Amino acid sequence: MQHSSDSSLASSRPGYLAEVTLAMIHIRNSAASGRLSIRNGEQFGIAHLYFKQALLVHVTGDKRDGEIVLQDLLSWSKGNIRFDTAITVEYADVTWQQAQIFARWISFLEMRALLQGISQSRLNGLMYSLTASLPGQPLALPEEVKHYEVYSETANVRQWQRISEGVNQVVDRAIPKEQLQHVSHSALQHMNTFMHQTSQVTQRFVKALQEKTLQTAQTTQLTVNRTTDQVEESIQQTQAKEPNQRLIQLASNTVPSIEQNISYIESQTVDLIATAKPRVRSVRPVPTPSSATSELGDE
Repeated sequence: MQHSSDSSLASSRPGYLAEVTLAMIHIRNSAASGRLSIRNGEQFGIAHLYFKQALLVHVTGDKRDGEIVLQDLLSWSKGNIRFDTAITVEYADVTWQQAQIFARWISFLEMRALLQGISQSRLNGLMYSLTASLPGQPLALPEEVKHYEVYSETANVRQWQRISEGVNQVVDRAIPKEQLQHVSHSALQHMNTFMHQTSQVTQRFVKALQEKTLQTAQTTQLTVNRTTDQVEESIQQTQAKEPNQRLIQLASNTVPSIEQNISYIESQTVDLIATAKPRVRSVRPVPTPSSATSELGDE
């Protein structure tokens, strides 16, 4: 807090309520900052209201709690006031609960001020100007909105119950009980007939499905048997043809081999004949040694 010179708005004029009202008008008109001290004249009690540029920022007193102090002010009818511009605070802690009580107190002063001789023109807009910037009561959402997920299921159940009850009431009022029973009995009969017809249709469908399945199985088995017979016949034909094919292949392989061997023998024979030298015997008789010598002597 800051302390400076005091300026007193208290005077010898009678009327505590009028003095307090004039002090509040002065604070509003001059946008004053300071502390307004109010002391109860009937019993012990004091209240300190701190303003900053005409805005209430802090409340205290002999009870300490700001709400209790403001509640006491509502019942005071005598007392002394003093406004000190030098005493201020640098913080603001007025709650929305304190703001509501302060607004009630200013409204009370406005109503009593007319009886104290204060003109309406001076009071015009006093409560609004002193409380417009104070904290307001926060919006309190219903529990159903805060906890929507928790209440939604219960709400849906209740809604359906109410709808069902409403429908039942409408039906009870619109249709006599005897007619309603007749309608219920008729509806039950129709339901049983429908269930019986549905059962018959279902049985027919199942039977047709079984027959179709059996036909399909028989057709499939017949197809498999025919295919198996064809495969076996093909295998037998293949086995019967296989020896002939082997003989043909063997013959086709043997003929070139024989031809090759014959060609080889022929070539060898020709070569043998070409290289062989036949021995030619002379027809002349072989000379004997005596004849050879006589021939030499004759020469």
